[in-house]
Amino acid sequence: MENKSKGITLVALVITIVILLILSAVVIRKMTDGGIIAKAQKTIDEYKKTAQEEEQMLSNLSDYITEQDGGNSGSGVEVTLANGSKVILTKDNFGQYLGKKVTNYKTVGGTESVEVGSSNYTFSTTYRLYYIDFDNKFKDGAGTVYLKADCTSNNYNLPMTDISFDTAENIKIRNLNPELYKPGVTPPKSINSNMKAVTWLTNTNNWEGLVTSGASTEIGSKVNYIVGAPSLEMMMDGFNTHYNLTNATPDNTERTETSPRTRLFYKYPYNSSNYGYGVGPTTNSKAVDGYYTNTSNYTVQTDSQIDSMYWPGSNQYYWLASPSSSNDIAVMFVLGGNVNNVDYSNFNHNRAFCPLVSLQSSVQLKLSD
Repeated sequence: MENKSKGITLVALVITIVILLILSAVVIRKMTDGGIIAKAQKTIDEYKKTAQEEEQMLSNLSDYITEQDGGNSGSGVEVTLANGSKVILTKDNFGQYLGKKVTNYKTVGGTESVEVGSSNYTFSTTYRLYYIDFDNKFKDGAGTVYLKADCTSNNYNLPMTDISFDTAENIKIRNLNPELYKPGVTPPKSINSNMKAVTWLTNTNNWEGLVTSGASTEIGSKVNYIVGAPSLEMMMDGFNTHYNLTNATPDNTERTETSPRTRLFYKYPYNSSNYGYGVGPTTNSKAVDGYYTNTSNYTVQTDSQIDSMYWPGSNQYYWLASPSSSNDIAVMFVLGGNVNNVDYSNFNHNRAFCPLVSLQSSVQLKLSD
C-alpha cells in the first residue's frame, strides 16, 4: 500500500507538468501568433503615427499663426523706418531703435486729456519705442512691444488708493516688477502706502480712456493694456540695452557730466525693510554692495535723439511704477535737470506721468529716424 501511494503521487506530478507545458505552449502561441505581442506592437505603431500627425498639425498651426502675425511672433518684430525701408527687430539689434518716435500710433506732438478716477490728467501723444520683451520677462508674451509717452507735466501725485492686491486688473504690478516676487523673497506689504500708490499706477482700469483715445485703427486694435508709468526694471533694462551696457557689477566711481555711461542696476531685497528696490551705481557712503536708494548723479545721461526717452528733460521728473527701499511711502522716479539719476520720492509729491502701452508682437510700427 505504501509503494502504491507513492507511485500515484509521482504519476500525478508528471501529469501536472505535462498539462503546464501544454498550457505554456498555447499561451506562447497566442502571444506570438497575432496575440498580445502583436496587438501591443500595433498599439505602439498607432501611437507613433498619431504623435507624428499631432506634431505636423502643431507645426502647421505655428506656421499659420506666424503668417497671420506678419512673421513677428517668432524671431523678430517688423518696423518701417521714415525712409520706407523695413527692418526686423530682434533680441540682438532692437536696442539701437529704442527711443525712436512711433508715427502711426497717435498724433506726434499733441496732447490729450483723460479722466482717471475723479481727476483729469493731460498726457503727451508722442510715443516712443520703449522696450521689446523677447524673453517674456514681463509676462505679456514673448515679443511684446512697449511704448512710452513723452512727459508733459510735473504736477501729478500718486493717490494712496487701496485696491485689492490680487484682482486681475492689478496683477500688472507683479508682472512689471518681477524681482519683487521671485521665489524665495518676501514681497513688500500691499498695505504700505508706496505699494498702494504703485498699485494705482498699474491698475489697467484706471487708464482705459487712453486705449482708444486718438489711436490709429491699425495700432489701436493691437493694444493689450496701458498703465500710468513704466516700471524700474523695464526702464533700466531698456537703458542698458540701448547703450549696450554690460558690466557685471555697479561702477561706483565718482561721476561727472562727461563721464562715460555705465550700466544701471536694481536689487530686491536691498535691505531688511523690504519696502522696495535698491539701485546702483551710487557713491553714497551708506551703500550696501554698491546699491542704495538712488543712483549717482549723471547715471541716466542720454543723447539728443532720445532725451525724452529715459532722461525726461531739464525740468521734468517722471514716476516709475515701482516702490523704493527708502521707506513705506517712497516710489521710484527718474530725475532730470542737471542731476540725471534714478531716485525716490514720497507718493504725494508732484511728478509727471508717462503712460506705458503694451502692444501685441504682431504690431506693425512706423518709426521716425
